[in-house]
Amino acid sequence: MNRAGTLAYFKIPIILAFLVFLLSACTSSTPKPLPISTIEVENTSSSIKLPPAKILTYLWNSESEYGTTSALGIEYEPQVVPANSVLKISFDRQPESYGMLDEIYGDDISNAKRIDNFTNGIKVPSKPGVYTYSYYAAWDEGHARYVFKIRVE
Repeated sequence: MNRAGTLAYFKIPIILAFLVFLLSACTSSTPKPLPISTIEVENTSSSIKLPPAKILTYLWNSESEYGTTSALGIEYEPQVVPANSVLKISFDRQPESYGMLDEIYGDDISNAKRIDNFTNGIKVPSKPGVYTYSYYAAWDEGHARYVFKIRVE
């Protein structure tokens, strides 16, 4: 093989490797952010949207953070919600699965009530007071536990 043929023989694999590298760099996806969870109050004369739920803990794209407090200690101003209305929880990206939801009345964790299925809504209690809700959802990238609070008057 002459010198020109030898150089061409080595250039082709190098060029192909470079092209594969460029294509893989262009198609690699950036990590998706943690989903946002919102709460809407139904069965009222006008639609009420609560501020997005706070994230208590998560494991996402191999990163994790575990809250330094319980769900009761999360800073979230309780929003006034009519008794016996229905809370609908939604996400900006549909979860693969949902975990259980805990409803805590007042500041005593022993007053917690577990709700196994909240996908069709949560009926707001009629008893006045502050209620804290903590719930779990999972996606391919990981999972998160969310918290929000309401005040029934």
